[in-house]
Amino acid sequence: MVLLRSFATFSTASGLQMNSSKSEAYFNGVQSWVKNDILQISGFSEGQMPFKYLGIPVSCGRMLKADYQVLVENLVQKIRSFGTKKLSYAGRLILVNTVLTAIYSYWINIFIIPKGVLNKINSICRNYLWDGNVDYMRVPKVSWEKVCAPKSEGGLGIRDSLSWNVAAIGKVVWWVYCSPDRLWVKWVNQWIMDPKGYTIGSGYDMLRQKFQPVSWHKLIWHQDTESYEHIFQTCAYSRLVLDDLSGRVGGAPRSTSFGMD
Repeated sequence: MVLLRSFATFSTASGLQMNSSKSEAYFNGVQSWVKNDILQISGFSEGQMPFKYLGIPVSCGRMLKADYQVLVENLVQKIRSFGTKKLSYAGRLILVNTVLTAIYSYWINIFIIPKGVLNKINSICRNYLWDGNVDYMRVPKVSWEKVCAPKSEGGLGIRDSLSWNVAAIGKVVWWVYCSPDRLWVKWVNQWIMDPKGYTIGSGYDMLRQKFQPVSWHKLIWHQDTESYEHIFQTCAYSRLVLDDLSGRVGGAPRSTSFGMD
């Protein structure tokens, strides 16, 4: 295996040894015999998804809103650990722009976070700024949009998490366009991007809400398109329309169907 040979080369060069008993391998969409061979040769144990890497949950599927609850809880625990309710607005502003922003910035640069989670993050930061607590029941003194404006525009320079998430993920799109030599970009272009190119229809299909397929659609929506013969020759309603049009223009009602010529 290429990975094990690389580990062996690293061990020879550095003198460091890999501890197979503390290493895990994760699989998705792999046949059981392939998985068993890899585990036997490597000596690794099989890990289960989801797992955490550098504090970030890693899963083989799209993360759900509940998966981000740990991020929200981290923000709440950090605020409760401050014990700084008597701080001035300026002091709380510094903590929001440094400590709280640092907690969720790493997540924002990796995931497209659900809007509900980002709104909750904004709410936590806003409540702490105005009251020093997680909960703040009164109407804020200044709108959040104005608070998040740059100081040069009269704001406090706090980053709005919704806009920041879009800007951060836009960086990934920029890399796909400008850095085709990156390994992960090559993988995206080969396995995800449509070799026929992008179309509006394919883009819409990626963005639209998906539903479970139904088995009864063929009973309602016929697969065959309307033919010339059906519209102008065999459809009784079409013949009535043609007869009516002939009468309106002064001609005799047409009881015969249209020819193909």
